Amino acid sequence: MPDGATDIRTTTSLVWRATPDGWRIVREHNSTKVLSAGALDGMPPIDQRGPHRRSAQA
Repeated sequence: MPDGATDIRTTTSLVWRATPDGWRIVREHNSTKVLSAGALDGMPPIDQRGPHRRSAQA
């Protein structure tokens, strides 16, 4: 920001579908929330994917 620093929390997700031509992205979501400067200082990353996530080997 021109008048100082800020923190931004970003969320992104993709939905993939297997097709005869290979894997395709069928839905994409991106959103951001501007937070006050320093709001995330000392905060560890939060994994909100939950138990439904798949590993790269799946």
